[in-house]
Amino acid sequence: MRNNIIGILMISALAGSAHAAPPAVLTACGALSSPGSYVLANDVLTPASGVCFLITADVNLKMDGHSITAGPADAGVIRVGVRVTASAAGTRIQDGSIVGLETASNSGIGIRVESASGVRVTGMTITGNHIGVYIIQADGNRFDGNNVSNNSDVGFQVDSGSDNNTFIGNQCDQNGSPGVGGCIFLANNTGNLVMSNTMNNNTVDGVIVSAGSSAANEIRNNVINGGLRGVALFITTGNTVRNNTITGANVGISLAATATANIISNNIVNGSASFDILDLGTVCDDTYKNNTFTTSSGPAGCIQ
Repeated sequence: MRNNIIGILMISALAGSAHAAPPAVLTACGALSSPGSYVLANDVLTPASGVCFLITADVNLKMDGHSITAGPADAGVIRVGVRVTASAAGTRIQDGSIVGLETASNSGIGIRVESASGVRVTGMTITGNHIGVYIIQADGNRFDGNNVSNNSDVGFQVDSGSDNNTFIGNQCDQNGSPGVGGCIFLANNTGNLVMSNTMNNNTVDGVIVSAGSSAANEIRNNVINGGLRGVALFITTGNTVRNNTITGANVGISLAATATANIISNNIVNGSASFDILDLGTVCDDTYKNNTFTTSSGPAGCIQ
């Protein structure tokens, strides 16, 4: 009897797998409005409308090593490689590149995630755009193992109402232009985790946390080299910055007077042109402990 039950279960499992639909093959940009798996068969150009793939259902988009690059568009059109909407919760985007969508007449965004949750982006190369990844009002998404570099403004723009997202194991180099931009901008959101990323020579900030309701974000175990500031906190409270290695910035870790009740611990900061750690507050309202640094400026007895 037991063997019969096992046999029935095995047959049922095989029958289920036999009926699994193969991925749909894509050869051009378009709307992905039906759930399922899709595989890109060749390189594609963005259309005149600007958006290559508009995702409105839970899909698995495998780019299979292929790229999205800039096609012709009217002046002022914003090109977007992949746009994920609220109805596309759980979408996966993986293993391709979105390159050079910004041109003299057009801005470009590699991936835009709006009001969607459970989205995962992995193994993507996103370069030569205005913003690499733009997230707005989108919670609980994961971005891991991507190369988001050489975008003219920000690698990852995490905008208002985007909470509890994870950024882990990404390469994020040389984003920004003179006076603007950087790797990751957390703006007006809470509970995001920035962990184990490598950030080299971003123009202004490796990671910046700012805006009035930004709180309880965690920045840890990152390696940050160069730039104006390694980690910067403005108008924010209750964030944790720990176990990062920050080398060769103008200021390694910078806290504005409007940044309060943050925990700065176990960081190694060295080689900064001005200060390894700078706290512009007049009172010691942040907690510092076990940091390794040489130069600092802040409230008396606070930074350690």
